[in-house]
Amino acid sequence: MFKATKSFGALESRVWSDRDLIINTKVSVYQSCVLTALLYSSETWTTYRQHIKVLERTHQKFLRRILNIKWDTFTPDTQVLDIAKVKSIESLVIRNQMRWVGHVRRMDDTRLPKRLFYGELSIGKRPQHRPKKRFKDVIKSNLKIMGLDPLSWEILADDRNAWRNAVFNGCVSFEKKLLTFSFFV
Repeated sequence: MFKATKSFGALESRVWSDRDLIINTKVSVYQSCVLTALLYSSETWTTYRQHIKVLERTHQKFLRRILNIKWDTFTPDTQVLDIAKVKSIESLVIRNQMRWVGHVRRMDDTRLPKRLFYGELSIGKRPQHRPKKRFKDVIKSNLKIMGLDPLSWEILADDRNAWRNAVFNGCVSFEKKLLTFSFFV
């Protein structure tokens, strides 16, 4: 998050404060320079709700600064996303994770990422109380959020084009639910 904040601040005088640039240009610069730094390697994150909230708050703060929306106007987060034509952080993280999982699924069985993804520890055990979330747990919840079957996703992921369409459609439906229910941040 530090690198994203630093890159956002570096563009303050040249981009965000420039009245000659249209909003679409500012948002495009934000997506290419700041959002990529904010979501760097998000495809491998094990995310908890608190992580998503912090990222979403940062995302909203940046967008409100770009769009010049003050806090006292009480503009909802969903409306800010709609004005900027940008997706929520949670949707972007889910998309990145699901694209990565599909890629790992199609890898050769000897590759290390695939061996780690499908591997199990031979010794050791998880604690009895609520154990820490694993990456596999995040993927299962993402599959449910997107409306995909957690038991048969691998068959779909074997076909690259079908998997990309399923991930895209799942993210679109998730984004519609967010706009409808507005349950984030």
